[in-house]
Amino acid sequence: MMHRVAFEEPKQDIMAELLAVEPALAALLTACLAKDPAGRPPRGSSPTPPRQPVTAAQRSGTSR
Repeated sequence: MMHRVAFEEPKQDIMAELLAVEPALAALLTACLAKDPAGRPPRGSSPTPPRQPVTAAQRSGTSR
């Protein structure tokens, strides 16, 4: 799996499904998995978290 993360682009069909459900998370993952370091978020940056996972974590009591 690590080889895939390091050397292959994310599967387009999975990213398309994620984009339809949670666009902010899809954008974040796409940026983080970019093979060109210039396309990744800068170190130490703190993007706004997607709302759906945050809301789900808060409901389950596992939020930060």
